Amino acid sequence: MIKIKNFSCSYNSHKNLINNLNVEINDGEALIICGKSGAGKSTLLNIISGISPNLIKVNMSGIIEILNNRASTFVFQNPHIYSFANIALEELSFELENLGIAPDEIVKKINEISIILDLKKILLKNLVDLSAGQKMKVSIASALITTPDILLFDEPLPALDKECQLKFIDILNQLKKNGKTLIIAEHLIAPLLPIADKILFFNDNYDYKIFNAPFNNDDYEYLFNAGIRSKKINYAVFNNGKIQNEAIIKLNNVSFGYEKNKIFENLNFDFFKGELMGIIGNNGSGKTTFLKLLAEILKIDQGMIEIIGKSAYIDQNPDRLLFEKSVFDEISVGSRLDKESIENIMKKLDILKLASRNPLHLSIGEKHRVAVASALAQEPDIILLDEPASGLDFYHLKDMFDELKKMVREQQKTIITASNDLELLELYCDRIINIEDLKKSKKGEKLKNATA
Repeated sequence: MIKIKNFSCSYNSHKNLINNLNVEINDGEALIICGKSGAGKSTLLNIISGISPNLIKVNMSGIIEILNNRASTFVFQNPHIYSFANIALEELSFELENLGIAPDEIVKKINEISIILDLKKILLKNLVDLSAGQKMKVSIASALITTPDILLFDEPLPALDKECQLKFIDILNQLKKNGKTLIIAEHLIAPLLPIADKILFFNDNYDYKIFNAPFNNDDYEYLFNAGIRSKKINYAVFNNGKIQNEAIIKLNNVSFGYEKNKIFENLNFDFFKGELMGIIGNNGSGKTTFLKLLAEILKIDQGMIEIIGKSAYIDQNPDRLLFEKSVFDEISVGSRLDKESIENIMKKLDILKLASRNPLHLSIGEKHRVAVASALAQEPDIILLDEPASGLDFYHLKDMFDELKKMVREQQKTIITASNDLELLELYCDRIINIEDLKKSKKGEKLKNATA
């Protein structure tokens, strides 16, 4: 059991991020933590795990008590920066070796978890060559393989494709049946509700509300109206009309691969001015690689990519994009816009209140919004957006895409986004294509799966 009594915490001189929290999590229960970006979800996980205040300083009062010295493990929100080995296989065996597990037992455990999470094909690959979703699967496998009593997950779903999400939730359900305690911070809570025993919701006023299973429609409506995706979104935001503008990006017989691994071969496809295009596909299928080819971060092996206008690429890991000491400086550096125009962008993305903060000290969701604002301040014609939903509550995600869609319609911007969040793409995109169908494109062929 985990007991949290009269617990409050804050960073430096800021107001309490968590204020007088009281909650108990029994053995074998699943607690879902939700709330807007920056509400304190990751902070609470850090404190329960012991990362704070031991490694990340935080002011605390009250009690967090873990009874019976139960062992815990933590799967972090950003799979890009928390690994110890170079090769996926070494990452999985690292902790088992440190625990003194016999080599034959290590092989057995790795084989079992690799089958469950479909890791066989990537075990011998370098972690830096894996997609974000593949890295998240390795992180999840590393946590599960040691069979801890308490498992902490910080937004595991956005990086996973739909098939892997379902497998992951099945695993969580089995862990619960085996008496494991699960604590999961997540914005997209609807898929997790069947296994949840409690929901801890942090609101805007540094306060909280606890919901206990069985949940009812009033609970779902309360959370949904507070910006939490507690149910499927079943309404259209914009009318996705047909695009009849000229092509702004043309792919002609484009091929690319990593060493002997051919990813794309003889691609032929056009993206149009004034459209919002969604790209979907399984983890490791090449979505990020494709965006980096369009951004000219990667160089094609053969063929030609014709781009008309200026483009901006927004990485799925915002830490790679942040360099300045304040949010305002981060957004304004290199921009020709005046202060008022930059502040207007910040207002639309709800980050003006963060103007003086160090961007590296923000939550993942806040960092994503800063990265998007930085891109918009450069006034690009084309925006390439990789996994935009990570770290964002639905209010901020919707506000961001409302603004992007407005730019598409009013300024004829072109936005191409790769995402596992099909629900989001269906709300906003003019066309959606599976990366596997894109790989099959031929000269002059009209793809049936590029749907409007």
